[in-house]
Order: sequence, then C-alpha cells, then structure tokens
Amino acid sequence: MNPNHSSYYITGGTMQTNAPSYVTRLADDELYTSLKEGLFCYVLTSRQMGKSSLMIRTRERLQKSNFATVVLDLTGFGRNLSVEQWYDGILIEIGRQLNLEDELEDFWMQNERLGCLQRWLSALRKVVLPNQTKRLVIFIDEIDYVRSLPFSTDEFFAGIRELYNERSQNTELSKLNFCLLGVASPSDLINDTRTTPFNIGKRIELLDFTMQEASPLIEGLNCDETTGNNLMKRILYWTGGHPYLTQKVCQVISTNGSVKTEHSVDSLCEELFFSSQSKEKDDNLIFVRERILRSDVDKAGLLYLYLKIYQDEKVKDDNTDTLINTLHLAGIVRSEKGYLVTRNRIYKKNFDKDWVMDNLPDIELKRQREAYWAGVRKTIFISAGISVFVIFLVSMIIAIMSSRIESEKLNVEKGKLQRQIDDLEQRRMELENEIQSNNFKYFKEAQKLKIELEEIKQIQK
Repeated sequence: MNPNHSSYYITGGTMQTNAPSYVTRLADDELYTSLKEGLFCYVLTSRQMGKSSLMIRTRERLQKSNFATVVLDLTGFGRNLSVEQWYDGILIEIGRQLNLEDELEDFWMQNERLGCLQRWLSALRKVVLPNQTKRLVIFIDEIDYVRSLPFSTDEFFAGIRELYNERSQNTELSKLNFCLLGVASPSDLINDTRTTPFNIGKRIELLDFTMQEASPLIEGLNCDETTGNNLMKRILYWTGGHPYLTQKVCQVISTNGSVKTEHSVDSLCEELFFSSQSKEKDDNLIFVRERILRSDVDKAGLLYLYLKIYQDEKVKDDNTDTLINTLHLAGIVRSEKGYLVTRNRIYKKNFDKDWVMDNLPDIELKRQREAYWAGVRKTIFISAGISVFVIFLVSMIIAIMSSRIESEKLNVEKGKLQRQIDDLEQRRMELENEIQSNNFKYFKEAQKLKIELEEIKQIQK
C-alpha cells in the first residue's frame, strides 16, 4: 500500500478495521480479554479518543473468536420519542443484526401488557439467547445520548445490572454481555448507586499514544526512518499523543514535503492550533472549549480548578468529583501518578490563564476585580505602614548609634583626664616626699646650729 497520501491518516469518524494508521494501545487487549472473560465493560472518556474505532476492532476480534456481536449507536434512534418507541427501536436493531426481526417483533406485540423494560429484558431472555449458539456481546455506542432523551433511562442501566446479576441463577445469561461507550461519567448516566451497573463492571482506560505505540504512524510521513522518528518525537511533544491531534499533524505533514525539522513542526502547530482563525475552526479545540464553558456544573469553580492544574498546583484525581470528571470528559486534563496535569502543550497554550480570566462569569469577574483592587489598597496601606515603621526603626538605630558614639567619645576623654589626674597625683606625692626629705635635712641643720649657738654662749660667759 502506498502511504503517500493524506488518506493514510484519519482525523474524523470511525476507522475501518484495515486502516493502516490505527494505533494499537493497551486498551485493545484489555477490552478484548475482559469481554471474552464475560466482564461487563465500559469505555467512558472524552471525544475523539478512538472509542468507536476500538469498538469496531474489538468486535472483529470477537467475531473471529466465535462470538456473535451487535453494535447499537444510540444517536440513530432519535430523541423525540416515547419510552416504548425507544426500547422497541433498540430491539428492532438487535433483531436486524441477529436475523431475528420477525421473532422479536412478534414477541414485542404479544406482550404489550408488560412495561417497556420488562418486555425488553424478557425479549433478550426468551427470544435472543435461545436462538444463539454463540456467546453474544452487545456494544452500545454514544451512550451519553440518553441524557438528551425526554425520559429517565435509569431503569435501562438497572436492567443491564439485573441481567449480569442473574447469571448465578440462569447460566444461559452467561452467554450475554454488554459494553457501553461514550462521553460521560457513570454518575451522568445514573445516580442511584444501588442499581448502577458501573460499580460491578470494568472501566477500560483509553490513554494517549506513547512513542512506541505511535511508531506505525511514521510510515505515512514520506521521509526516511531517522527523519520520521525525529518528526514523531516533536509531534508528540506538542500533542502529548492525543489521537486526533496526532493524526491531524501527521496528515498535514504527509502532504507538505517542507516539514522535515523540529522547527518546521513547531511552525505547523502554530498554524494549525494557535492562530485566532484555527482556534475557531478546529473541531477538537471547539469541543474542549464548549464542554467546559457550557457544562452544567459551577463554571467559576470549574475554571478555578483548571487554573490550579494549569499552574502546576497539586490536585488529586478523584472520579467522584463532578468538576474533575467534567475536566476529564472535556479532555483537557489527564492523570499522572494520581495527580491532574494539563493534557498536552497544545491545550496548555490555547487554554491559558488569560483564557480562564476572560471566561469567568460576569459576577465572578466583578468579584475578582473588587478583590484585586481591595488587595491593591491593602498592599499600599501595609506598604505605607511598613515604610513608616522602617523609617522609625532606622531613626532609632541612628539615635542609638549616635548615643554610643558620644558615650565612647566621653569615655575616651574621661580616660585622658584620669590619666592626667593620676600623673598630677603622682607629682604631688613626689613633691610631698621631697618636702619631707628637705624638712628633715633643714631640721638637722637647725639642731646643729642650735648646739653651736649654745656652745658659743657658754664661751662668752
């Protein structure tokens, strides 16, 4: 097969089983093996992740393993209809694919006294299974479409659970299994945890392509192996392995011979995803944006939660949290080691902080602006207070230092004076000693003179 054309890659719709650009992931074997083992399975994830293509591939593998299969696309049954019309339409399609149309139609008409769910379940038990020698898997695609119906479908999911639980009493029911696929969380489809089938089923995770998984896509890039590997690494750098985004970039490169370097891949992604025009035309970017901005949950809370994740704050993944489930189904986040991160660089560049602030509800935005200016005023007030305090503190330090300097100067002067006093005192003592010494000398001279005077007076007499 010559891959040198854009049809090698498929960016929309369901891939045929022989599509050369189909990328096999862990989910392929996990879903196939789980259904073979009789486990009720569901694949609930964001749009354009390859759910329907996975279903078609798994269906073909099961058929080769001697299974009978039915694929129901709920969008094909409409929404403006009654409960009876909806169940009857599903049963007619099952009959068409299993060549049991007449038998199921007769059964439906003959049991009008029964409620719709009971009639549908009974048709499976009494008509479908007895006419099957093979094990049967019923795939129900676009399961989220039930949310747009004018009636509750809780009992439909409860009925699937009932069929699963009855296996222990009716071994014939072990031949029947279901796989549900769509863009919804289990709580979106049914609220009653006592009757939901999702807590007894197996969730199949559809993850983004790894480099190893995406390697078959290199074949269509029209280049040598080394260049192809380098291009694919750069493609995944931007797309993070997102199936649709990866296929789209590859498709454009396959028709553009000038894209041969990392820089040219960067320029292509700029053109495809980051220009103002492309943001309004790309189906995937539109879906992510609309899924977030038009969701039924608290919009401000959802945007603030995403902003935390965008800013790389640690937010634990929690499948019981409505806001987190909404972000997952929008496809904008993924789980990494138990924490949420922005899905890929294309999303991170498109849905940045400015985008969040621009899309906050008016009331919330007003509150944020008021909070911002209040914060500014508070900051100015605090800054002014701090400035005054700093000035006062510096003044005190200067006064203390000046006092110390003056004190030190006085101490120096005092020392000088003390030394002068000590010197003077020493001189005084020396003089006193000298005086005392001289006085004693003069006293002796006087005594000598006195004696001589007495002798002279005696001689005169």
